[in-house]
Amino acid sequence: MAERILIYEPAHTGHHLKYAQLLIRAFTGRGRDVVFASTQESFASAEYATLLKECEPLFTKVALAAGQPRRRLGPWLHSWRILTLAERHGCDRVFLPYLDAYFRPLGLLAGRHPSARRRRFEGILFDGGCSFDTAPRDIGDRLRRWAVRTVLARGRFERILFLDEAVHDSYVRNVGGTRGRLVLCPDPVETHHTIPAEEFRARFGLGADAKVIGVFGMIDPDKGVDLLIDAFEQYRPDPHERLLFMGRHAPAVLDHIHRCRVASQIVSVDRFVTDDEMISGIHAVDVVGSLYPRHATSASMVIRAAAAGKPVLGSDFGWTGRTIRRHQLGMVCDPLNEASLGQGIRWAFDHPQLDPSKAAAFARQNSVEHFTEVICADLR
Repeated sequence: MAERILIYEPAHTGHHLKYAQLLIRAFTGRGRDVVFASTQESFASAEYATLLKECEPLFTKVALAAGQPRRRLGPWLHSWRILTLAERHGCDRVFLPYLDAYFRPLGLLAGRHPSARRRRFEGILFDGGCSFDTAPRDIGDRLRRWAVRTVLARGRFERILFLDEAVHDSYVRNVGGTRGRLVLCPDPVETHHTIPAEEFRARFGLGADAKVIGVFGMIDPDKGVDLLIDAFEQYRPDPHERLLFMGRHAPAVLDHIHRCRVASQIVSVDRFVTDDEMISGIHAVDVVGSLYPRHATSASMVIRAAAAGKPVLGSDFGWTGRTIRRHQLGMVCDPLNEASLGQGIRWAFDHPQLDPSKAAAFARQNSVEHFTEVICADLR
């Protein structure tokens, strides 16, 4: 009988279902049975229709009960539900594409569930909710570190995969007894697209000769979009200079655009966009924006831009800043500093550049094929 793997992913926005799609293809391609658990809202979403509908013959679909657990107890209730689902569907392995919310409660509860010891648990950990390389901020931070060390010491997780090399190295240095279980993993991006740059620009009203900074995915303040709008307005752009925001917009961003004096030079596509549209858009713009003010871990848009050979205007904070500097992928600035962000916008419109060979090498490290090799390394 083939090994059966539970993939548990209740969220459907952002990258959540994309990771699920790649995992389903990777595991079923190695002859495994997959059970995919998500919400009815997820199954009814445009993201699911685009990314997973055609893959349905490959997996067993399980709809989670309606309603979300209360915020404080949510991760614990989700974790117990994961253990129960794995038992109910006879799963040998559990894989969590976004492990952060469940890592500590699942690791601590697994020892109390009657069948958990018979199963392997794995997942992708973005930052684990704590950093080991700084002094503890408070008692809560100390408790989180204790829980992380306790979970890892008990060996509940067969493997934990990290997309951010700095976070991976921090865990390896500071948590003993984890040899072989903490694995650095590529952040996979696809490169195929079907819309030529000229057609894309015409379709979305960008203009053939316009200079464009593009931001893709969830368009919200977490990505520094409001800061970019303000700085763009202060910059006083020439008529041929544009911002492109492509993806579902937070209400605060829509309000910001409407109040902006240069709103006519902001092209706003407020809806779910397919991978094909996103990748085609990245190829069509001049510079890709990744201006998270305080996003410490991996940002796939930087990788997508590198794969397209496009420079990035990025935040100097965390993974984004380190990666752009190390691989010479563009320019970094402080999005919270108006003068710094203004200089970044001027660079983007006047003389953006990157090292093409380094960008291509970095993109190859994060290919879907490399991701599949790492994810399936222990599958025979």
